[in-house]
Amino acid sequence: MNVWDQQFAILHAHKTAIQRRGPSAPVRLLLERGWVSGTVLDLGCGRGADVRHLSGLGFDVTASDSFYVPLDLEGRVFDTVLSIYVLNVLPVEVEDEVLTDARSHVAPGGSLYIATRNDVKVDGFTRSGTFQRRVRLEESMGYRSVRLTGRFSLWRWSNRG
Repeated sequence: MNVWDQQFAILHAHKTAIQRRGPSAPVRLLLERGWVSGTVLDLGCGRGADVRHLSGLGFDVTASDSFYVPLDLEGRVFDTVLSIYVLNVLPVEVEDEVLTDARSHVAPGGSLYIATRNDVKVDGFTRSGTFQRRVRLEESMGYRSVRLTGRFSLWRWSNRG
């Protein structure tokens, strides 16, 4: 992807955030399995449906999104960090930077959960002008797949530090 397309994709990534009445399917699965615990960071929270749902359940949740809720999170760590459908809308060239930043916010003993869409057939710009791409994380990089079928894949990275 050329530099202009990268910048366009990044600047318009927020347009993929949809308005939901309830939690996303990945967050529902995480709650069903009891994997959300302690303090929670929803990194790339979009319009905040998951944040509202988790907060309503009594979780101490921090919302962060570069467009909707820009926060300075430097030095802050959380027990559970969520990145739901974020990587699909960003160019592969920024993936390492985004993942490194997300991991930096995971407290020792905590986990980062990354959900990616499985229904993206072709990498590129959609008719609505947003960017979508397929994502596959490497288990060799410490990401453990906990679900790879259906509409989404879910990956976990644990801070063993």
